[in-house]
Amino acid sequence: MQVIARKGLRVPIETGSRRYVTDGALVDVPNTVYYRRRIAEGDLLSGEAATKAAAAAKPAPVADTSPANAVAPDANAAPAGDKKSTKGA
Repeated sequence: MQVIARKGLRVPIETGSRRYVTDGALVDVPNTVYYRRRIAEGDLLSGEAATKAAAAAKPAPVADTSPANAVAPDANAAPAGDKKSTKGA
């Protein structure tokens, strides 16, 4: 079975030989209780879940800052710092 660590985690390999499953790439591991428990706890993601999560992740929307969509300032609006005109005095 293939697994990958949750983002930001390093999960030790079952044999404990100072090797880790990281969030960098899928790793082939045996289907043992140790890895199934780590998946259940959320430390590891199964290969299928990791590929589905990557496919579902969409890039953040980009704001349109083109001048065509800009709002023209109101000519009758008072300046922001003019207290007399904003209070009506």
